[in-house]
Amino acid sequence: LNGIKDVREFQFNLLQRKVKVRHSADESAIINALVKNGFPVSMPSGLSRKLSFIDRHHYFLHSAVSGFLLFAAAFLHYKDPSNKIIMPFLLLSVCLGGIHIAYKGIIAVKMLSFDMNFLMTTAVIGAFFIGDYFEAATVIFLFTLAQFFESAAVERANRTIHSLLKLSPDSAVVLKDGKESIIAVTDLAINDTLIVKPGEKIPIDGIVTEGITDVNQASITGESLPIEKTKGSIVYAGTINLGGS
Repeated sequence: LNGIKDVREFQFNLLQRKVKVRHSADESAIINALVKNGFPVSMPSGLSRKLSFIDRHHYFLHSAVSGFLLFAAAFLHYKDPSNKIIMPFLLLSVCLGGIHIAYKGIIAVKMLSFDMNFLMTTAVIGAFFIGDYFEAATVIFLFTLAQFFESAAVERANRTIHSLLKLSPDSAVVLKDGKESIIAVTDLAINDTLIVKPGEKIPIDGIVTEGITDVNQASITGESLPIEKTKGSIVYAGTINLGGS
């Protein structure tokens, strides 16, 4: 996004795989850049693009293809070390499994940030120069496999966070200047005073400023019994107020 003209600001939430972009540029250029880096796009104007099957599962596909070719080459080498198909299999394993790694490594160099992708690319090129072809393919396979497990863990955490967010109400009752008003949770500000009546869900994490109650927070902490909350106690979004306001 840094290379796109008229992009003024962007904020990433890597865990939720969301990015907010403030711009006056061509929307299609921004969409293409985001999709290319694994972000499905949804916009208020209705212009959107979902990730393809390959984009959604590219870590798994890279790892599977690289691993299959590597093990096929190893099997052929075990049967006949002089088999001429071994080298093409190893080259394909490195190229198909590591193309996205090399691409990210090049981007890192352009930004003067020598990250893991750059280091892995350098290691594989070095292995090829000294003739350790099996080692080069093995490094690529193991790295793509690690990326797959990492992306799966992040996706699982993402789903868990989304399920917890769904437990929280969309609106809250705010007490300001002695008057109650209902506003969206997204519009709440720090130090707002909320009123949560018996039986209602607590809309956002906060601290009790007045009152005594019991709160069912099993959905967050797993505790089976209600927890007493008094002035100064911490409460969590999505938990249920069982007693007083």
